[in-house]
Amino acid sequence: KNLVYSYNEDPDEANATTASTTWQTNARAIDEDPTSGWYVDLTVDEEGGIHIAYYNNRKSELRYIYLSSYNDASPKKVTVDSYQSVGTQVTVSTRKETISGNERIVPYISYYQAAFYNSPNSVRVAWRTDFSGDVKNGAENDLFTGAWEAMTIPVQDGTVPQDATICNGVPTTGDWANAVVLGFMTNDGYKKAVLKK
Repeated sequence: KNLVYSYNEDPDEANATTASTTWQTNARAIDEDPTSGWYVDLTVDEEGGIHIAYYNNRKSELRYIYLSSYNDASPKKVTVDSYQSVGTQVTVSTRKETISGNERIVPYISYYQAAFYNSPNSVRVAWRTDFSGDVKNGAENDLFTGAWEAMTIPVQDGTVPQDATICNGVPTTGDWANAVVLGFMTNDGYKKAVLKK
């Protein structure tokens, strides 16, 4: 009941027993809280960095882990959002962007705020904004720190998002280049929201 991460450097290994041993040898808990690891999503960015977003059930919060490479022995773990019960139905995507004159990989996390279940205010998206040093908490003691931006996606009157996966994409070309595109189920069908930054 904690979040375990593993990797296999030779996934085409012919010997199934050896492959199984490799996965077990490399397995390690990266969040040892016994209620972590719900609604996990993982993506690998274009530079090989690994971004993991998930829900911690005990604290009812959205957490994020960054590994600079698949075998990074010192993953960085932070809390992104902790206001009430928040952080289920997670999707994480990344995009390289120029921030303060430097290219940075920005993680975007879309998620559901269960505390606002059956209300029009339950879809959220967060992204990292502070790149001075290691990744930092976006929330501490239910207060935002400013290291991440988190916002509620407004929906039309009478439309209620369902408690289901909140998908996101971060296009680099086309009509929605540099926007964040979200998709989610509602009582009125599948909806799209476009956040233009």
